[in-house]
Amino acid sequence: MDKEVKIRLVENAINMSYEESSKVTCKEKLSRQTVFNAIRQVGEVEVKREVKEKRKVRVLYIEADEDHVALQNGKKEMPRLVYVHEGRQERNGRNELKNVYYKAYVGVEAEEIWIDVANYVYENYEIESIEKIYIAGDGARWIKEGIEWIPKAKFVLDRYHLNKYIIRGTAKREEYREKIWKAINEGDKKGLREIFKELASKAETNTEKERIKEVRRYILNNWEGIEIYKDDDDVIGCSAEGHVSHVLSARLSSRPLGWSKEGLKIMAKLRVFSKNGGNLREISVFKEDEKAFKVSKKKIKEAIRKINKSSREVMNNITILNIGKVTPIYRILKSIKYENII
Repeated sequence: MDKEVKIRLVENAINMSYEESSKVTCKEKLSRQTVFNAIRQVGEVEVKREVKEKRKVRVLYIEADEDHVALQNGKKEMPRLVYVHEGRQERNGRNELKNVYYKAYVGVEAEEIWIDVANYVYENYEIESIEKIYIAGDGARWIKEGIEWIPKAKFVLDRYHLNKYIIRGTAKREEYREKIWKAINEGDKKGLREIFKELASKAETNTEKERIKEVRRYILNNWEGIEIYKDDDDVIGCSAEGHVSHVLSARLSSRPLGWSKEGLKIMAKLRVFSKNGGNLREISVFKEDEKAFKVSKKKIKEAIRKINKSSREVMNNITILNIGKVTPIYRILKSIKYENII
């Protein structure tokens, strides 16, 4: 298969199903397996930034979250997204992250994830110039573990998830939402406990009472990550939920798909490769392909010249070219025929 066809198959498959990629890429019908074979050839690629001089920033932000993806064996896998940036900036009337860099992980332990992220930070930034690093997320244990590996790091709780928990805990008592948020914004931990005590006393069922306790526990366990909004002006919040949806979920879990573990790993890497500005034409596997193709083409032309010298056979006399049926051998001979004309 031509190198360019392979590249387009993979590029299209990053944003659409294997079947759709086949249809969009070429007129000839290619199987989903053919598309996957091209993807497998690419493998788990990553954009490596060229560092001529380490960046100097005062504050660095790291945000993390996970997706939930169905596998072909009926199990679930949770690909994890971590991205590093230097804050928000306005461009064309919209806020965007400054110098953002994405990383995706599938089936990788938290320790390995944060060692990799720490290496990226050390390789790209002058650590001495950084005063603060914020790790933001939903409070999951694997996210909080980053504090142990990233120097100067503090945890920030994603307010999107905090709000989801508050809504969940006050499903039948909406009048308490404003009270809870008031206590949170004022940093009133004691007052918050009293609010939840009162809320639990009004629960009508054990299920409702347990749900209220769960929400109370979630807020108190992440109190430092909540209180930091009030105490630190450099905290800008977290947009991990939206980024996971845009970078991973849009391709991996928004449709009723069942992934193989290998396919999921490669596609998660390809999604962030694309978001980081990666170019498939620059990866070694396709550069080698191009070199091999040129050598092969040269040999074919030499062979054709030799055939023309030693034989007077006219290509139009070959039966397979005249029966009107397009077969693989027909395409090969037809291409040789046109090379012959050239």
